[in-house]
Amino acid sequence: MSCVSFVIILHSLFFVPLYFNLFVNCSLFLVLFSSFFVLWSFLFFGLRSYYATSAKFRSSR
Repeated sequence: MSCVSFVIILHSLFFVPLYFNLFVNCSLFLVLFSSFFVLWSFLFFGLRSYYATSAKFRSSR
């Protein structure tokens, strides 16, 4: 019983910072990924609208 509690305490001491570190890294990665996704979507929609307006301009001309 004491061995199990010792293992649990050791596990909590070792793995809680690891889980916290993983959580922080995952949240940072999610923030970076979402910012990159927003940037790419803005770029994509901007390019698409630019190509659409240039195509309309070419077809009207």
